[in-house]
Amino acid sequence: MISNVPTTDSAHPCRPRKMPLISGVGGRSARGFSLIELLMAIFILGIGLISIASLLPAGIVLQQRAEDELMGPLVAADAIELLRSRLEPGDFGSWWDFYDAQQEYYRELGDEQTADTLKANTIDKLFNSRDAQPAAWLSHDVWPWQRPAIVTSASDSDAPAASPGTLDVFNALAYDGLADTVGEHTLPSADPWRRFQFFDPSDTSQAAKGIPFDLFHMSSPRVLITPEERSWPRPDVSNRTPMYFWECAFRKVGEQVQVAIFVYRVQRKSLNTPAWTPAAVYADSTGNSDMVPLLRTVNLGDTYLPFGPWTVGLDGRRDDTQIPGGETGDAFEAGNPDFDWQRRGQYLLDQYGTLHRVLSGRDSTESTLTLTTPVPAPMVVAQLDRLDLDEDRVKDDPQMFTASTILPALAMGNMSRKIDYPTGLMRSDSQHPVVDRLWYLPSDVQTEDGMTYQLIPVYATVGNL
Repeated sequence: MISNVPTTDSAHPCRPRKMPLISGVGGRSARGFSLIELLMAIFILGIGLISIASLLPAGIVLQQRAEDELMGPLVAADAIELLRSRLEPGDFGSWWDFYDAQQEYYRELGDEQTADTLKANTIDKLFNSRDAQPAAWLSHDVWPWQRPAIVTSASDSDAPAASPGTLDVFNALAYDGLADTVGEHTLPSADPWRRFQFFDPSDTSQAAKGIPFDLFHMSSPRVLITPEERSWPRPDVSNRTPMYFWECAFRKVGEQVQVAIFVYRVQRKSLNTPAWTPAAVYADSTGNSDMVPLLRTVNLGDTYLPFGPWTVGLDGRRDDTQIPGGETGDAFEAGNPDFDWQRRGQYLLDQYGTLHRVLSGRDSTESTLTLTTPVPAPMVVAQLDRLDLDEDRVKDDPQMFTASTILPALAMGNMSRKIDYPTGLMRSDSQHPVVDRLWYLPSDVQTEDGMTYQLIPVYATVGNL
């Protein structure tokens, strides 16, 4: 064992000479980590970092969800306040206002024959299917959800006020020949929903023009909502990028007008895709179809679709057949926007004003569908002798309707009328269709410039103007 006692330096007797220190058992010197130990340490450290990193996406999703839950109601409330600043319930009219004005128009011209023919045609429609004239099946001051027209192109003189994507509530620009628009008035001619719109009183074909307005205005009022006004945050000097957007629809129930607001976010398909601007989109995702409003509607009773209307029993209980097409094994077409209402997280608005949320949605034939809100069982009432055409009430059978809109055509077929109970009875031996029309946001859309975007529903609400 070598002692650790210092000795003197021969050149400098007074300076101690440093001696090497040797320690350890058996005289072995200290050593560092081996390569294997270092690799093992890096491996363990990597596992820890990967575990922490795997939590980041979940944290980002939860953070985004919390932000959506906070901002969705705020954006919707701001949208309703914006619409209230531009519109009042009294600005809206009904199809019947224009029907009455049309009779007066031809009688003032002295053309009694045309006026009488138009009147007789409308009377006949009371006893035909709702497709002939669904407005005739409703109370005069009621019409169901109608989407405002959306500008696809405008003349140069009006371009600053009516850029593509602008909502024209009463379709005034197209009516005046200043813009091209899409909306309920551009639905297929067989679609009954276009037949609640106003028409030119001189037009005997009563071609749909837009949401009915109060005839006090004498002409369609211009109420325009730009794409920037439907974005949040709105463009300002800070040049912030909008994160949230909204679309809307209106319905009239008596003197009250309601508005439905759908708030959503948008994801671009690639970094080369421009930032989203609210606009009309293609009816399907191929870019080869007609342009339609962004807020989509589906007729569950369409024969080419495998759904069918939602049904409910007379006592309003939920049943296995209330959501046709929502079970495992039922058809599902990915990429078809008519199926997008079944996707998880969707907000669905039915014709009665009820909002549903899809809890568990479908993205394949192997998945099922559940909703947050049961299918409504609307109260059915009747109005005798709606046109007050005579006093005998022999031919004026009551037409069945609800407080907000007509029942599905199949429900009409389940009505039975009796002489001693003319208000109509619903047969109790079967389920009754009550919902056949839904409004929602599609999952993927393609704009006119060929860009594809994914829409993410954030919030939806229904309020009064």
